[in-house]
Amino acid sequence: RLDLIPFLQKAAALGYSAVELTAKRPHLSILDYQDEQSVYGLREIADRLGIQVVTLAGYTDFTAGRHTAEVPFVEMQIHYVRQLAKLASALGAKIIRVFSGYSTEQTEYQSDWNKCVVALREAAGVAADFGVILGLQNHHDVGVSVEGFVELLDEVNHPNLMAMFDPGAVALQGTADLYDAARRMAPRMVQTTL
Repeated sequence: RLDLIPFLQKAAALGYSAVELTAKRPHLSILDYQDEQSVYGLREIADRLGIQVVTLAGYTDFTAGRHTAEVPFVEMQIHYVRQLAKLASALGAKIIRVFSGYSTEQTEYQSDWNKCVVALREAAGVAADFGVILGLQNHHDVGVSVEGFVELLDEVNHPNLMAMFDPGAVALQGTADLYDAARRMAPRMVQTTL
């Protein structure tokens, strides 16, 4: 397990020119890096190493709190995205990766879907305020299939929300041709995971 600076040094030693930083501990937690000034030293180190920070990998679940509706989970996550957008902008990163939400109960699927649509639209607007793209990764959540992913992006309908297509998630479902899936998602992709 490498902390942030040793991670950047290792990436440079391995010849990487760009990295995605995990937006939680032990890497770039908003609790440890609270404002733009707090990452300037980090950006200087990355620049010196010849490493570009391209993406901050956020961790969101816009369906959280189903059984505790009085707790503003979505608002807290939108604030998290805002903080990441500030840090991303200061680091020169162009993308914040997010997830939609964990959907665990079929009876709640439409409600979860609606929560994700509203939250993703707001989060995309927040990220746009800082000149950062919000990248939605299909991983294990609402909109994981190719059809669901396309439909979710269409319903959110925000120019600042783009796909971070994860073909592995589609492969695990075993229901889609990966080549066709990648071709279908390509015009909407900002980044992919292999």
